[in-house]
Amino acid sequence: MESESLSPNEKARIASNLLMLAPPCEFNEVFTDVRILVNDDDLLKEKVTPTFALYNKEQFHQVKLPDKNYRVLITRHGDMGNDRFLDPRSQITFHFDHLKRLASDISPADIEHKDLEPTRKAIEQKAIDYVDQHYRNGALTIYSKIKDNQPLIIICIESHYSKSFATARWRSEWTIHCKKSSDNSDIDVKGTIKIQSHLFEEGNVQLLASKEIEFTNKNSSPEQLAKEVFEKILNNESTYQEAIGENLKNISNTTFKSLRRQLPVTHNKIDWNKIVGYKIGSELFRQ
Repeated sequence: MESESLSPNEKARIASNLLMLAPPCEFNEVFTDVRILVNDDDLLKEKVTPTFALYNKEQFHQVKLPDKNYRVLITRHGDMGNDRFLDPRSQITFHFDHLKRLASDISPADIEHKDLEPTRKAIEQKAIDYVDQHYRNGALTIYSKIKDNQPLIIICIESHYSKSFATARWRSEWTIHCKKSSDNSDIDVKGTIKIQSHLFEEGNVQLLASKEIEFTNKNSSPEQLAKEVFEKILNNESTYQEAIGENLKNISNTTFKSLRRQLPVTHNKIDWNKIVGYKIGSELFRQ
């Protein structure tokens, strides 16, 4: 009854928030539930549809392009407006249907920053090797941009997992602040790693984690720069992954333990075949 008192705008806002919180690989399932709750397809189409695009760009959704043997990421960096996105690797643009999640209408793209292309391509090739080695379901897109007169190379990586009662997504974004080859000062590299996982077997648990990382690198040739940057990216991403695992282990041994005492206090598993021999077993069989 309370939902009937909500205005259409309030319903749309709540529906959009729920969709943006959809776990990895589960957007369609969440949308189906939201659609039932709202019970107004016209409202969803008018007010909530833009959320599909926001979600896909935020999550670095992978899309397979026609006649290509790789996947492109849907990101804000490649957004050209009117649901068209850039694939710098093949120098094309395409239309992306955010609901059906299909690419179409392929067109050639103009290269805006030709002077950055040698660096972008060198980093792209290194990124392809890196993702192939370390991410089973990974994809990447490498952009070149000029922001505030600062040339940038932006590395976007996404990998996801979905099996049985578990889903997960890894996203990392690295921005290289490029300089002229004659400039011998160090260049800055800034990165953001985001991890999201969902376990829903006999329960419902989500993990959301992120980390900001910064490091510097010597300005050098495109090939050498790509090599050194990805050595540091590997080190940082591996360290963060290990830290997440260690933190989860500590939570299991400390936080969860304080919430519910492990039984028995000896920390030894109960031999259920001998349960009658325990006092608690005797009490149970008296009932």
